[in-house]
Amino acid sequence: MNKTETATKPEILELLDKSAQESKHIGKHKELELPEDFDAQVLNSIATISNQLIKNLPGPWVYYLSARKAFRSDAELAEELGVNRSSVTRWKKGLPADQKNEDMLRDLTVVISLLTGYIESSVIPDWLHGLNPMLGNRRPIDVIKTGRLSEVISTIEAEKSGAFA
Repeated sequence: MNKTETATKPEILELLDKSAQESKHIGKHKELELPEDFDAQVLNSIATISNQLIKNLPGPWVYYLSARKAFRSDAELAEELGVNRSSVTRWKKGLPADQKNEDMLRDLTVVISLLTGYIESSVIPDWLHGLNPMLGNRRPIDVIKTGRLSEVISTIEAEKSGAFA
């Protein structure tokens, strides 16, 4: 597929699957549940961004640095993610996280990267912790914690394109 073509939903899912395999998260991503009429260009954007982010981010330390931007303190990050503060201290030192926590940190990093430049950095924590009508009045951080990154990405892309609930 060249840059001018628009991918179909199955092609996008295949690209995301390939990205997950290349990033050593084989079988760890969740099945995307998107409406059949979902805009193929938005899917293209999601696949491209996800692919670039997954390839360029090496692990818990980088994920921690990015995720930390959305919290006032390490203690708040630990509390929100439901982990012991010593886990956050280990991530800060570059030590590995268990797969579940690394996935959450990675997903937060993806969301923060998508929001950076779209909204002010100082507003990102409010966006993540505020109720969002496009997510069924759930907080984006809660949706991320349940492994539903695709819903949050779709919401960001819809907001960027001017679509509102």
